[in-house]
Amino acid sequence: MSETDYDRVDYGGNAQFYTSPNLIAGIGRWLGVPCALPDRARVLELGCGNAANLIPLAWYWPNAEFVGIDLAQTPITQGTVRARGLGLRNLRLEQGDVMALDPDRIGRFDYVIAHGLFSWVPPQVRESVLRLIANVLTPMGVGYVSYNAYPGCRIRHLVREMMQFHLGDQAYNLDSARAAWNMLGSVGAIPEPQRPQFFESFASEVANSMEQGVNYLFHDDLSPNNQPFYLHEFARMARDAGLSYLGDAECSMMFEAIGAPALTAWLDEMSGGDWLRRQQYLDFATGTRFRRSLVCRASDGVVPAPSLERLDGIRLFSEFQPVGVCNPADESQATFRNATGRTINTTTPTLKSVLAMLDLSPTGTIGVAELASRFTGAPPQVALSGARSVLDGLVRSSLAHTVAQDPPGCLVPDRTLSQVAPISALTRESLLTSQTLVDNVNRGFQLSEPWVAQLLLEFDGKVSADHLEARVKELSGASIGAKAPMELGSGLLGLIEMLSHRGMCAPTTDNGHAQPASGA
Repeated sequence: MSETDYDRVDYGGNAQFYTSPNLIAGIGRWLGVPCALPDRARVLELGCGNAANLIPLAWYWPNAEFVGIDLAQTPITQGTVRARGLGLRNLRLEQGDVMALDPDRIGRFDYVIAHGLFSWVPPQVRESVLRLIANVLTPMGVGYVSYNAYPGCRIRHLVREMMQFHLGDQAYNLDSARAAWNMLGSVGAIPEPQRPQFFESFASEVANSMEQGVNYLFHDDLSPNNQPFYLHEFARMARDAGLSYLGDAECSMMFEAIGAPALTAWLDEMSGGDWLRRQQYLDFATGTRFRRSLVCRASDGVVPAPSLERLDGIRLFSEFQPVGVCNPADESQATFRNATGRTINTTTPTLKSVLAMLDLSPTGTIGVAELASRFTGAPPQVALSGARSVLDGLVRSSLAHTVAQDPPGCLVPDRTLSQVAPISALTRESLLTSQTLVDNVNRGFQLSEPWVAQLLLEFDGKVSADHLEARVKELSGASIGAKAPMELGSGLLGLIEMLSHRGMCAPTTDNGHAQPASGA
């Protein structure tokens, strides 16, 4: 086997939230595909790298089966060593070429993931990827394929072309990537008042390219293969391979913003009721630059369409939590924030109530039935219809996400703090090796302060809350009134609840502390 660029230059890897089979299953069921539940599913990832995406999935879903394939041996070896260290027996990693994989040997899969692969390989490999997905998917199985998308990726390619022009005939290697990196850095040195109008958006794209580091620039922006596609082009290639386009793993990509009736009317007129054409026109309107397309076998005969009634059979969770006081009973303003710092302000009682319900739910999820029960005084069918409409709006606006099952590993901590549950082996291993922390919905995140990691390593199920409180003050050097990190914004109990709800603590058997949570 010849050495690849990914053997020579480390690409790293992270968990990819939108590849979670639980999330894909929720979207698929909403669109009309009765796909397999994730807790017993078979999942294949093509181009899995060091398995940073598959390892957390295999950890949280021990009764599911995961297989990862990558052309480069070095990351496969790295992932295999890490998986063995965690004792994962439901994950198999193989070095292999997608063009040579035998579907009969690897078997059938309920979900196939191809993230960060399709745009960065030659045309013949792209064709093989789609054919392989069509050949290995089970009936009503779902494939996930991400790619750079037009029209938004055109400006990203201008940055790529400027780097190529700057490098001239230099060989494609890490040294030339460093030279391109230095050149991009000079763009940011031009003061904003002196930038032409077009150059301002160009400089913003340059900043995006530099955020990930030189190795990322080498593998992504400077790769000999970096081909964006319009959605309709991808759908045609999928159709030629025997697949049907379903929708996008990021639900908000499929819909315009709520409260834009003129845009809605224009999209309806242009598309003539065609699901795919409507999304393509929306991409033109919003400048979409990246797609996470979902596909199924064409022979399954699925005609995709989101359905209010199908929401009854799935769960929803939100990344937004209340900041300060939230009174759902009146029209006072409430603020909600997610882990990335995005905030929303609302005075709408129903929206405040739903987001507050999600925050208080032991599993972090709600369903139509729970929400309908809050419509006091309304006839059952009216309450049901109202709950569906509210949740549908949350999904379309990306304030909530669909899942087929409650996230695994959710615990209800002891609020008296008489006992603090230990962090899980995955969380501990990630902290000790400086890996990105990953929760039970496949969200990767970094702690806002290094000392918080040291604090978490002391969560061994033996130390008292008093000891941990003292350690917070000792490690942080916090003075009275100092602002705490986001993870400690609600005190030690808030941190413990976050870890417990996100599946990052291990259950204990001591007098009912840290018990598994249950949804409806």
